[in-house]
Amino acid sequence: MPELYQTVTDEVILDAVTILRQSGHGALATLDPETGHPQCTRIVLGTLGSAQPVMLASALTAHFKALVMDPRCSLLVGEVSKGDPLINPRLTLHCTAARVGEGDASLADMREIWLDQNPKSKIYIDLPDFAFFRLVVTKATYIAGFGQAFQLPAELFSA
Repeated sequence: MPELYQTVTDEVILDAVTILRQSGHGALATLDPETGHPQCTRIVLGTLGSAQPVMLASALTAHFKALVMDPRCSLLVGEVSKGDPLINPRLTLHCTAARVGEGDASLADMREIWLDQNPKSKIYIDLPDFAFFRLVVTKATYIAGFGQAFQLPAELFSA
């Protein structure tokens, strides 16, 4: 059986990080705490530092509740154009979600960066049921197109 993943180059790293940084949203998969079934939802996405994914979520959502019970999740980013969606570049990140608490020293900076990247969230960011989560990447797979798969170092996606 041939090797699934190709050699990672600086260009591949730049492409993958760029896809994440330019994605304003992504598909987040979590595990439903009541049934254990996977569930997927679209989220608004931001990045800290070079490429640390972060999200803002309401406690009223199913994915917020799921992440509190089990922080394991997966994030898929990448735009789809006309034609075969499988030829489009995409990045899948296995993550552990870490809720950012009120006492976290980085919260004010995170809020400012978030609003720069997602200005429309100004209307709800300060509601009491909303909280930030850092998505700490444990595994990263970048598909650049058909037959172009890369396993990336998780460290690329830290702040």
